[in-house]
Amino acid sequence: MRPPVRSSTKSATQPPEILLAKSQADSAVKRFKTRFDDMHASATRNADLGRHTMAEKAASLIPVRMLLSQLLNMGVMVRNCDPLSLGGPMPLAPTEGPSSPTWAPGSSIFLEHPAKIEIAIPNSVDRARYGEIVIHLASPHPDAAMFSRQFQSVEEACNALADFLARNALTMLD
Repeated sequence: MRPPVRSSTKSATQPPEILLAKSQADSAVKRFKTRFDDMHASATRNADLGRHTMAEKAASLIPVRMLLSQLLNMGVMVRNCDPLSLGGPMPLAPTEGPSSPTWAPGSSIFLEHPAKIEIAIPNSVDRARYGEIVIHLASPHPDAAMFSRQFQSVEEACNALADFLARNALTMLD
């Protein structure tokens, strides 16, 4: 393999084909730098947009978090999601984690009992189709129809969730 050719400032001594090749290479390097800068600027803009979207969705879930927090403080026990389980009542135990791919980016609130539930904020382009907030049951439940409609506000969703949990609560300490 030949070592790389070093460019020289003495263009008068170089053959025309070398000058043409250098010009073509310089043009390609300039194109590379422009494309590289554009791609990295776009990636930075996309990352900023993703962080903004996630923060906006997290803020929209605050009322749901507050509802569930108050129910936790009341010591609410709900039906076990597994109808074959002999485990009896289960504590209401919401968790938060990354949204499923349909609702990503962002985080969702999950319940395992009284049903497997994901509470998420759809992306803005999907809100006409899914509503402002989604309560998705991932397990069969006799009260699933309570979540079969679109929720046009977080308040509507909180009320539906409160009704659902009240129907499925077995005991509470408060």
